[in-house]
Amino acid sequence: MKACGMRVRYCLTALILLSELASYGQLPQDNFEIRSDVWGTTRQVKVWMPESYLEDDTTSFAVLWVLDAQSETFWQMVCGNLAYLQSKDQIIPCIAVGIVSPDRSYEYSPLHRELADHLQIELMPYIRDHYRTTPLDIVMGHSWAGAFVANTLFSDDSDLFEAYLAISPSLSAIDGRILNQADSVLVAEMKTPKVFYCATGDLGIEEAESIEDMAAMSEICLKYSNPALAWLPSRIEKTDHFSCVAPAMVDGLLSICSRYMASERMVNNWVVETGGEILPLLEIYGKYNGHSFGYWYSPPVSYWGKLADSYLQLEEFITARDLYLFGLQNGDENVVNAFNLALTYEALEDRGNARKHFLRADELLEQQKDQIKESLYRSLKKAVGEKLGE
Repeated sequence: MKACGMRVRYCLTALILLSELASYGQLPQDNFEIRSDVWGTTRQVKVWMPESYLEDDTTSFAVLWVLDAQSETFWQMVCGNLAYLQSKDQIIPCIAVGIVSPDRSYEYSPLHRELADHLQIELMPYIRDHYRTTPLDIVMGHSWAGAFVANTLFSDDSDLFEAYLAISPSLSAIDGRILNQADSVLVAEMKTPKVFYCATGDLGIEEAESIEDMAAMSEICLKYSNPALAWLPSRIEKTDHFSCVAPAMVDGLLSICSRYMASERMVNNWVVETGGEILPLLEIYGKYNGHSFGYWYSPPVSYWGKLADSYLQLEEFITARDLYLFGLQNGDENVVNAFNLALTYEALEDRGNARKHFLRADELLEQQKDQIKESLYRSLKKAVGEKLGE
């Protein structure tokens, strides 16, 4: 919401801290084999970790279980997108575990359960024992692997994962088995909270079939309106069975993570609903969703200041104010945020709070002098002095 129809321009170039695009070289990962009694052989496993996993040995990470990791190009696409999204605080921090399937036609079939048994009995316990993980597990699969994703959700194995990401899944395969299972499960009410993101493109025969399948699944999900299931269908326009994969993965992770963290997507929805005053929603959302979906992630406190900067530049002053205040409440008290919060109050014509935060910015400027560049210190010192009439 813009204040009083004002058009206010700020020269914040030197004041808002901007990060450069990261350069992603060789992504850190492990490749190993694990003995499987379920399969009666050894299985190859790939594990990718973000740089933050290696830098901090105290933090635990969610797990994205990636089907079809036998395709190295597919696996590297997944890892590259994960690295970028996490570096920008767009999704919950996670590691990726790649499932290498020598015979995907057999392994992903709803008629066979060896893969589910292998995950539950062998691989998941191994990953828990050897990596720092949280209770949030997300599984992702495309096409026939997407059928495994959906089949697992609507089976006795549904508690293997908390969130399910299926891209162009074969939902009507084997005489509509998955759709029939979904109907049976949802009519009896799903008890444990789950998130189900399902996407398809709109070009080609495969996607025409997927569109029909998703329409059938939507009808089932909406018919029973189960509060424990967050059904998130999506159409990736102007893409076919393969070109939809990368954008659907990104959209799916953003959509799923919005159920477990107060993301920019969620903030934007609140702005539309409330006209800009979102602080009360920020304060209760974590508690509410943590109860509803069983897991909650709080992004770094610096996230709120960065998001507030964006709304300030858009002249959405009320939203910017609430985001700066929420960051301050959670310990993100740095001089740039204090100064920008003062500018926000000034734009809202709240002179008392504007002066209060200009004074606080002046105090923080001296306290944090050794932590910021000299050029930024001089710019801020001059700007604060002008605002305080010094």
